[in-house]
Amino acid sequence: LARRGRWSGVVTVALAGAVLAGCAPVAARSAGPEMLYVAGGSDLRAISAEDLVTRGQWRLPGPVIEGWARGAGLQLITGGAAPAWLALTAGQRQMEHHLDLDFLPVGAVGSGDGATTFLLGNRGGQARILAMSSASGSRLGLREVAGTAKALALGRNGQQELLLAAVDEPAAVELVGARNLKPAGRVALASPPRQVIGLPYGHKAFVLCASTVAVVD
Repeated sequence: LARRGRWSGVVTVALAGAVLAGCAPVAARSAGPEMLYVAGGSDLRAISAEDLVTRGQWRLPGPVIEGWARGAGLQLITGGAAPAWLALTAGQRQMEHHLDLDFLPVGAVGSGDGATTFLLGNRGGQARILAMSSASGSRLGLREVAGTAKALALGRNGQQELLLAAVDEPAAVELVGARNLKPAGRVALASPPRQVIGLPYGHKAFVLCASTVAVVD
């Protein structure tokens, strides 16, 4: 895995299931050659990793905000005028699932077991977290969060998975239990957040706020 940060001109090459930014390539394994899916603007292209030949191309409902590999497939969330969640199985010509969203997403994360996808977004200036089945796209729960949504990450508190929703107005990180979407705490920030990262072990999270980094327990 070779990666440069998305804020410095995204260049990402992935050979395994990693969570990646929307304009980055995402690899997904299939029965045939490994496919590299490249999203740019509102277009998605499948390229064979073996010979770099285009094997498929799709027009998406809007620009890609996030894209990530899941098993032998790919998941995307798009923004624009018609925000949506999309799922594609490697080797298929058509999208397997398409769920229209009634809010503008800003980020997405998956649970540790991959069964649940969490989306963070805004509707009318109000942040909300949507939990949905990664397999079918069915809605599992919804939690509104005070503030304007900026970024989402997954963290841990012992064995409990926590959603870390970074919001502005007021600037804070909202902690929400991933299993039941119940509030688990709120940490005020000194300046508006731009990005949040939770460690897959331990109990720390890091929030990029303007030109500083906040370390959250």
